[in-house]
Amino acid sequence: EELFPQGLGWVITKLQMEFLKPLTLGDTFTIKTWHTLSDRLQSRREFVFSVNGEVIARGTSFWVMIDLNERKMVRTPQAFLDSNATNPKPLDIEINPFKRAQVEGVELLNSNLVKVRLEDLDTNGHTNNPHFSAWCLGALPESEVKDLAIKDFIVNFKAEALRGDEIDSLVYKTADKTYTHILKRRSDGKEIATALSIWQNK
Repeated sequence: EELFPQGLGWVITKLQMEFLKPLTLGDTFTIKTWHTLSDRLQSRREFVFSVNGEVIARGTSFWVMIDLNERKMVRTPQAFLDSNATNPKPLDIEINPFKRAQVEGVELLNSNLVKVRLEDLDTNGHTNNPHFSAWCLGALPESEVKDLAIKDFIVNFKAEALRGDEIDSLVYKTADKTYTHILKRRSDGKEIATALSIWQNK
């Protein structure tokens, strides 16, 4: 909120999640999140989900600052650089290098068409990032994962999606229990996100 008067906002560029234990109906969970560090181009934030003190999922995310009027990335303000902890405490997560969807020669497993609704938008006026994840995973046929539990999920956010945009959610099986996801804007064919989901037996 402090950034809005300056015409600035945060957008996420990468999310990486590890799922250690599934939630069950009726569970009450807590989320702990903290800023790890910022440099001139991006900031990193960690988060941990727990139930009764037991960690069930954890993740890390990378963010950049944008000019909300120009819709362009800008350098991180000095105030955020000055707030860096003396001894940052990032999670011991090995950052997955996945970025580009390698699906050449791989048969398309399934696709869904989604349309961006008003309720999908965040305060920056574009689609809130959890919807990207939901669109990716929503294209997986139930028959593929009914006996599996998600283990790792990595998303690279490449472009924004605005109200009224039609998005094709494409999913490919690229290895055993591993799926590559592409979100593509139908109007211009631009990839707006790529994702990798890795599953394991329940």
